[in-house]
Amino acid sequence: MTEEITLPGFVLARYGEIEAIARAAADESEASPYGTWQFTVDRDEASDGQVREVAALRLGSEVLSSVGPGHLYFPGEEMATHIACHDPAYVLADIAAKRQLVERCVDDLAHGRDLPEGVRDGRDPDEVELDEEIAAVAKTTLEILALPFAGHQDWREEWRP
Repeated sequence: MTEEITLPGFVLARYGEIEAIARAAADESEASPYGTWQFTVDRDEASDGQVREVAALRLGSEVLSSVGPGHLYFPGEEMATHIACHDPAYVLADIAAKRQLVERCVDDLAHGRDLPEGVRDGRDPDEVELDEEIAAVAKTTLEILALPFAGHQDWREEWRP
């Protein structure tokens, strides 16, 4: 029997995929595995006296991609800046923070449900209402975190907030 995927499990699985991609990108470089990517434009004076600009996407001192005289391809300034802003170090930190948020939501969803039979019924109605509100916020937060993955084959429309 196949285990049905939960909303938190779905989100955490997608984060695992993104983390693997970021780690692989970081490992492609001989620089620090969590180095910061940068977009730079360097001015170079050629032997003929002409000044040329060479744009580069760098990880530390390593050039990942560049364009200019003698260079074949570069993704363009806007794309290169976007790529540099989403370097492996940033992506890994972002995923770690989002995982903490998912874990907190899972805890908040479970709060009050794990009480022994009869204890929940005897609780203050305001306390029960607060638990329900906390759970509703946690559920909505998980649904929002899942939205970027709506195109994934495991996505379920019932998760849309």
